[in-house]
Amino acid sequence: MKILFLLLVFVPVMSLCQNLVPDPGFEIHSFDCEPYPGLEFWFNPTLSSPDLITFQEDGCGVVLTLEEAQEINIPFPYEGNSCVGLFVMESEDNFQTREYLSSSLISSLEAGGQYVVRFKIRRSSNWDLAIDKIGVLFTSSPVSVETSEIIQLSPQIETDQGVLANTEDWIDVQLLYTAEGNEQYVTLGNFRDANETVVEDTNSSVKDWNSGYYYFDDVTVESISNSIEAEDISSPKWVVRKDYLEYLGEGTGTLTIFSPLGSVIHESDFHQGSQVYMNETMGVSVLICKYDDGSFETFKCVNYERK
Repeated sequence: MKILFLLLVFVPVMSLCQNLVPDPGFEIHSFDCEPYPGLEFWFNPTLSSPDLITFQEDGCGVVLTLEEAQEINIPFPYEGNSCVGLFVMESEDNFQTREYLSSSLISSLEAGGQYVVRFKIRRSSNWDLAIDKIGVLFTSSPVSVETSEIIQLSPQIETDQGVLANTEDWIDVQLLYTAEGNEQYVTLGNFRDANETVVEDTNSSVKDWNSGYYYFDDVTVESISNSIEAEDISSPKWVVRKDYLEYLGEGTGTLTIFSPLGSVIHESDFHQGSQVYMNETMGVSVLICKYDDGSFETFKCVNYERK
């Protein structure tokens, strides 16, 4: 019999809403467009050349009009007027070009703290290759390497949604990270060799360009553990029904469940009477309820099978 234990943790809204990434949408361009790619709060940690793509008339990077972008198959940013583009895979056996972007966080991460990392990605249809792994690396000091190939560091978290092949829509990535402490910088990109990556040749480009190129936008790193003290109490809005949760509140919103490894295993909208079954959620999971009125609740949930 599966027994579900629910530890409800009420979290102040401000502790969940502060994004530690100072420029999540790549909108703040440097005054003289230097150093490359011309962002005030993001920097290039390698010798490669990530692209800043913008629809700001006086912006840095690749400045486009909507008509120009449509002609060359470049999507409009997920939000705002800018996004970035990174080469994440090359087909050359002996030369694995990679592009990355790094940013200093507004404040360093706290040891043992849990953080939700979110970003939007979209594969370019101008390039053939699709891959399954985009990594997020947290470091206490800035990454700076004299190479245009793979950064020889291991990201703490990576996408696990399978091959990211969609070129028509922005893909929402959400990951959970437990900090070691004092991480001040975040770096995005593919940290894996071709032999460690699932690579799909989509043959989607109009030219024979065997590379993988992705757009990134809307990057957030938010704490879900500031001021949290777990108590063995039940939520007035959620109740435990053996192996599932039932929502009895009057509001509506979105429930996201993270596995013990930090990946999203369930996401759904909820309303009064909604039921969320937890049969496949083993170990300690984190549930985040984002209500449509802007408030949040965070749960820690233990689900295991009693013999």
